[in-house]
Amino acid sequence: MNTSLKNISKQCDNIEIKLNRLLAQRAKLKQNHISVAKKECKARTRTLIQLGGLLSLTPILDICNIKLGEDLQISAQDKADTFLGIISTLFDSLSNDFDASDLDHFKTIGSSLRLSHLMNKSGA
Repeated sequence: MNTSLKNISKQCDNIEIKLNRLLAQRAKLKQNHISVAKKECKARTRTLIQLGGLLSLTPILDICNIKLGEDLQISAQDKADTFLGIISTLFDSLSNDFDASDLDHFKTIGSSLRLSHLMNKSGA
């Protein structure tokens, strides 16, 4: 009987060791998941900031009377609504079936605007 108690105790110890290993693996997986989610959030934020920078190269901010630094969600919702309405109307008026030549044309215009901005920025 004493031997069976030792075996049961040893089995309990082994189960506890395995359980601790599984808990450590779960914690590591959870930390990895959090890390991936943070990276995805940072990438999304970076893209949104870059899109805002590109929009600032167009006259849309002046048309909507949006000043850099304004909080469009709290104090300037009317400007945000105007901006969104303009963008929506522009996209509604465009054909959604662009071919490669259309995209190349847009790319050429955008590249010209971006390079012009860079030249003005470095010359100022």
